[in-house]
Amino acid sequence: MDNADVKRLRTQVEGLEQEKVFLLNELEAIYRKVEEHLLASGHEREVAYQELRGRNRELQDRLEELEKAHRELQETQQMLIRSERMAAMGEMAAAIVHEIKNPLTVIIGRVELMMLVGDGVRRQDLEILLKWGEYLRDLVENILRFARHHRGRACDLDLNALLTKLEAFVKPIIRHAAVRLSLTPGIPHIVADPGQIEQVLMNLVLNALDAVGRRGHISLNTGRGSIQAAIEQEVQAGRPHRLAVEMEGEALTGDFVFAEVRDDGPGISEEHMGRLFEAFFTTKGAEKGTGLGLSIARTILTEWGGNILASSAEGHGASFKVFLPSATGA
Repeated sequence: MDNADVKRLRTQVEGLEQEKVFLLNELEAIYRKVEEHLLASGHEREVAYQELRGRNRELQDRLEELEKAHRELQETQQMLIRSERMAAMGEMAAAIVHEIKNPLTVIIGRVELMMLVGDGVRRQDLEILLKWGEYLRDLVENILRFARHHRGRACDLDLNALLTKLEAFVKPIIRHAAVRLSLTPGIPHIVADPGQIEQVLMNLVLNALDAVGRRGHISLNTGRGSIQAAIEQEVQAGRPHRLAVEMEGEALTGDFVFAEVRDDGPGISEEHMGRLFEAFFTTKGAEKGTGLGLSIARTILTEWGGNILASSAEGHGASFKVFLPSATGA
């Protein structure tokens, strides 16, 4: 979508406003016509009133249609503006990724070389550096694929194994929060890109770490069930919730496996819940976040038929459930 599309939509909105004014003027003219018949016979008055009532209903229906079309056009215009913004951001991200990738490859290579001659304590530190370097490398590659709209590679994945790996990775480098792992045994595998799903979950864990501060708790859980059932649980608990991508019907009741990142931090205000998955929206401040993490996560999961259910009550922590279709479908 380009500026021409945006201008075209603006012209349509202006046209609707003009039609609305025209209809209101026509309605006023009909009322005046009725006034002319007020002194006429009773029969003529009744005919005029019937004509007025019928025409009034028609005009009211048309006005409601116009107002709905007006709202839809304004929403579409905003969506086009955001699309243009994301396209520009994608081009910039691709350029940044190329600048980061080469020195990052050198860093990883040097760390691997140092590990060959390092002692036990030093080797443990180097393993952490290597893991973070590999994470950053995968992250920039995923951003590049996102910017170019490339789909990841489909692999058979075990969410239990992935969450276990993630918990083991973050535990040694955080000393201010308790991380608890609760896995549902025997859940089906999923089909997705391992690096992309790990990126989604890592982003949620890092967000939770930011939220809980120095003495909080984070729970990493897995399970199986429909998105509809999860939504109903949140409704019963009275917790505000938001799906990253709206779904209806069979899509909500499908067979899903989920990984949940739950924290006991300050929670998310209801005002902010509605904007969680908007690109560039962040509550962390410009110095701590770009507001792209959840937006990219939404895009990744959409590619694999998944979704994210966020729920939170201000002052009572937050939960993010990452749903992906069961590979078995059984």
